[in-house]
Amino acid sequence: MTHEKSDASALHVVLQWLCYVFWFWTLLIISIILSSVLSYFLIDRFDPTWLTYVSSSLLILLPAAYVTDHYYSKVEPSKKHGFAAVVMVVNAVIACVAVVASLITLMVTLVGLAIDTGSTDSKLVIIISSLIVASMSLLFFLRIIKVDRLRGMNRNFTRIISGIVALTLTLVIVGPLINAAQRKNDRFIEENYYSVRRQISNYVTENNRLPNSFDDVGFTDNAKKVVETGRLTYEKGEKVSSEESSIYTSTARTRSEFFYTICVVWDYEKESPAIYYSDADDFRGYHDSGTECYEETTYTY
Repeated sequence: MTHEKSDASALHVVLQWLCYVFWFWTLLIISIILSSVLSYFLIDRFDPTWLTYVSSSLLILLPAAYVTDHYYSKVEPSKKHGFAAVVMVVNAVIACVAVVASLITLMVTLVGLAIDTGSTDSKLVIIISSLIVASMSLLFFLRIIKVDRLRGMNRNFTRIISGIVALTLTLVIVGPLINAAQRKNDRFIEENYYSVRRQISNYVTENNRLPNSFDDVGFTDNAKKVVETGRLTYEKGEKVSSEESSIYTSTARTRSEFFYTICVVWDYEKESPAIYYSDADDFRGYHDSGTECYEETTYTY
């Protein structure tokens, strides 16, 4: 009988740990997403792709937290002892520290808002985020210690957090998610533009001349898919040859530079880095909506 009771107690402690951990990760992800969404709407509409992936984790974390909380609440003792008390204390301290840290951040930002000059958008994001984190951490703290006088609050804890999650996901959908879906085609070109450029360079190296059109190159993989969208056009340029001394031999060698132009039709304006090149000093990141043309060059010896 004692053995069965011990096994049940151990199972309850495991369930308690899972309940607290799942809620902790759920609240942490909510805090990250909400602050990022606020930044997206109030400060800068950054590339939201990563945010949509992070948001999808809530679809697993929230049900996991809800289910473990539901079953743990049925066996949760009013007063905890032994390992259950240790688990409660550790998690309660973490939640309490999160409350205090959020309030400190809030006060520092309010002081900065009063005495600093310049844009207040970033401070507004911090203020709202700090209030949300402090509120959720306080609710989590009360859920952990389970104060009898606040039974109504404890019963509604899962509903409150579920409502916040629903609001968070709604903001993600109407903002970053729709934006990411709309810019999918632009992003595909941005991510594979260098592959198009590289395969043109390979063609020049093998044939010592520029292709007359994209059809001559024989693109492969994603570069081929980008060209097949019909949103890139190619214009052949000129070849310029010059003599260049070699640092390894006393003889000169001929360097040939080939110039060409690629024009891209963008659906949307891009206000953050879009196209990255392998050369450290060759970076081009911004484009307007509509057609943008890029002067490119490659060379052979």
